Formats: sequence, C-alpha cells, structure tokens
Amino acid sequence: MEDGASIEVSTASTFDNSFRGDVTVSDPPTVDLTITLRDGEHTADFKVNPTTRMKRLMDLFAVRKLTTRHALRFRWEGRLLQDNDTPGSLEMEDGDVVDVYSEENDGSRYV
Repeated sequence: MEDGASIEVSTASTFDNSFRGDVTVSDPPTVDLTITLRDGEHTADFKVNPTTRMKRLMDLFAVRKLTTRHALRFRWEGRLLQDNDTPGSLEMEDGDVVDVYSEENDGSRYV
C-alpha cells in the first residue's frame, strides 16, 4: 500500500434492519427443583432454586417439627448435608429426597 492511500471501511450493518428492539443479555432461566425432606412420619416438599442454601430448608423443616435444626441430621445419597450446600452444588435433580435423622439417635435412625 502506498503512502496516502486509504482503506474504506463500511460501518453499515449487514443484519436485517426490520428488528429495532433492544437486545438484553441475561442469565439463563433457572429450573426450580422440588426437594423432599422426610423423616419416619413427615415429609415436606420445597420448591427451590438450584442456588438455595440447604441451611434454609433444614431450618424450615426443623420449625415444622417443633425442634432445633441442630437436633437433626440431613442426608442425601448417604452424604451429610452442610449449611452451605446447594442443590446445584450437589447436582440434585427434581424429585430428590433428603432423609432426616435425629441427633439423639446418633443420626442413625429416623426422627
């Protein structure tokens, strides 16, 4: 290319101009999960977001049982659940069941 030569760049869009709305990029929609907490006599279904901390569900279940959450143990697929676990981090699926055990029974039997 010689000095003084110019390159012409077109800024015209090659897209169809019939669509003139604003485009917004957002997070993909989340899928709500129904998680069931059960002990020997009670079940409670919770519709939750994959990012909901398990502490919230465990606390709510304890209130329904009229006990403290620390008197209960929550297990899913043999794993003891922790406060900061989420259905997403555990890769839980819709319809999964969490078993609830009594701390008084060394966490080995249903409440």
